Amino acid sequence: MALPKEPRQQMINMMYLVLIALLAMNVSADILKAFRLVQVSLDKSNNAALLKADDLWAKMELQYKNDPVKAKDFHSKAKNVRKNCKELVDLIVEVKSTIEKKGSKDQVSGKAAYTDQGHGVPELAQASNQEIGSEILIFRKQGDRLRDKINATVESLMFIVDEKERESFTFALERAEDVQTSDGKKNWAADKFESMPLAAVVTMLSKFEADVRATEIDMLSYLLSKIGVDDIAFDVLESQVIPQSSYITLGEDYKAQIFVSAYSSTQDPLILIGKLDESKLTPTDSSGTMFEAIVVPEGGETPMLSVTDTLKVKNGKGIFKVSPNGIGPQEYEGVIRLRKPTGGFKFFPFKAEYAVGKGGVVVSPDKMNVLYIGVDNPISISVPGFAPDKVKGSITQGSLRAGGKKGSYVAKVTRPGDANILVSVITPDGKSKQMGKAPFRVKRVPDPTAKVGGQSGGNIKTAKFKAQRGIIADLENFDFDIRFRIVSYELIYRAPRQDLITAQGKGQSFDQRALNLIKRAKPGDSFVFNSIRAKGPDGTTRKLPAISFELK
Repeated sequence: MALPKEPRQQMINMMYLVLIALLAMNVSADILKAFRLVQVSLDKSNNAALLKADDLWAKMELQYKNDPVKAKDFHSKAKNVRKNCKELVDLIVEVKSTIEKKGSKDQVSGKAAYTDQGHGVPELAQASNQEIGSEILIFRKQGDRLRDKINATVESLMFIVDEKERESFTFALERAEDVQTSDGKKNWAADKFESMPLAAVVTMLSKFEADVRATEIDMLSYLLSKIGVDDIAFDVLESQVIPQSSYITLGEDYKAQIFVSAYSSTQDPLILIGKLDESKLTPTDSSGTMFEAIVVPEGGETPMLSVTDTLKVKNGKGIFKVSPNGIGPQEYEGVIRLRKPTGGFKFFPFKAEYAVGKGGVVVSPDKMNVLYIGVDNPISISVPGFAPDKVKGSITQGSLRAGGKKGSYVAKVTRPGDANILVSVITPDGKSKQMGKAPFRVKRVPDPTAKVGGQSGGNIKTAKFKAQRGIIADLENFDFDIRFRIVSYELIYRAPRQDLITAQGKGQSFDQRALNLIKRAKPGDSFVFNSIRAKGPDGTTRKLPAISFELK
């Protein structure tokens, strides 16, 4: 069985392009958290792929036991495949473990290296560090070891494939080639890992491990097909869904290969996408994505409630392609139909999912996250993949109420210090799920500046000064439209060779005594406003610095 020459699985390239875009700016905590979530998903997929490879190897062992003469050569090649893939995975795990240990506070590798850094998921302490990956993979030459081992593995595996089939045979694991740039050749490790955030480096290594596992599965399936695995009773067959990527950006196409791992060489299956009839399904694994085959007689009902697409099939494989029009988790399901030699059909139901994210990055200016006491602080809250009405916010002090638009809120805080905006979502099953929190510093509104005639002191023309009717409190260079009101002040009038005259005033407008003093003003006189007090929107009264004017 030669695999058709389909587009190679390029999820790593998509991730790499996104990472390159991130390197020119500060990576936000949300992006680092997203990388960790992708890594966790990949690690789970790798564990599942290992079980699948073990199952294929068990089938190979059974074939060898039942017919050692027929299966001997293929059994030997399969053993070589397992050996090469294990050695490469061991190297990837070794390098990743070294990086994880370096990037954790307690210098302990493995799961202990990941702790909650305040984002709701376990992360490396130095997840944003852009030097550790370069140090280990480039300067310590671990990337060169990895490159050489990848290339050696690809060469060894390709040699196992029949020569006439090599041109059409594709691997999920690609050769690690140096890159030609305008400045000359760029080392593969430098091209892939230089100046990358540590969270991205570890995720990329997990993706390489996924490529090895997928390649091992393909090779074992290929070798099994060469010794007649298609003749095994259909009740042990499983449908497979192999996506090009389980995480794509909005605007990209989602592609997946959907096929039965051991299909008939004389008939192509019919692959239908749509809505499964849940009442006819019996799951075969804990993930709820694979099910027991369903036997249907000629003319009988299919296990589908509705059909939205029929895939084109070549050499037993159908290519599923869709352009999502939204972000977040996406699901699809369907069946693979094969005709039974004795008549009727067997349907192999399946379910699969992928995630769609926004193209671009989010940059959060952490040092500007400030809420002010006594004012309406506008806040926007969103979670990619969830509609605004499914996103809920709360605050650890004060109050948070919905604003005029979807996704907008107004925060009111009561005391200086810190506050956290807590974000949760309503999942499709109706449950509330915490998604994280955003820390804010809580400050009081800064003191205003006392002004008369638009000036906070200095020289002023006599006519302009005598035309003023009050003193105001001006909050300069502050984005909120709030007002302070003058509560009281002391006015001191000084004329050359005369005693000082004072007047106590209340409110912003000058009272009659203050107006009488101002009316006497002439060039050379001076006025000082002292003991100025202003009341703000937070209810506090502030004492403002004195201002003085020299009349000219």
